[in-house]
Amino acid sequence: MTTSFRTIVCATDLSPASLPAVRCAAKLARSVGARVILAHAVPSAADLSVPHAMMPALAAPDMTLAAEELRRGAHEELVELAEKELGAEIEWEVVLGRGNAAEEVERIARAKHADVVVIGTHGRTGLSRVVLGSVAEAVVRRAPCAVLTVRSSLG
Repeated sequence: MTTSFRTIVCATDLSPASLPAVRCAAKLARSVGARVILAHAVPSAADLSVPHAMMPALAAPDMTLAAEELRRGAHEELVELAEKELGAEIEWEVVLGRGNAAEEVERIARAKHADVVVIGTHGRTGLSRVVLGSVAEAVVRRAPCAVLTVRSSLG
């Protein structure tokens, strides 16, 4: 049985730790002539209303504005990342999800008929994984296709 990768979904949280996964997706795409869907999930306005360790709760009108600012900024960062790491020789597209990252990666992979999802992982175990959760692990469990996890050198 031969596996052909035509569509690669590469999930990124736009952190330096996710860069190895983007580079791996680019290398894979170049080697097999696949296109890359660079995917990122931003919080919804409802998600922003819940106090978070990194961000205080916002009033209702501010939540929508904050969510749209996050979305606009994330889109710009995704395009810059794609131009830099994927370049002109790889067919690419950026897709923004809204809400839970693992659910959005699964939804995007299904919608784009992905053959493989490439996602970075910090390789955390024990309490740090329990506290921080693991988007990569959830994607491995939920994805409709193969998943390639790429360990971050920053983990």
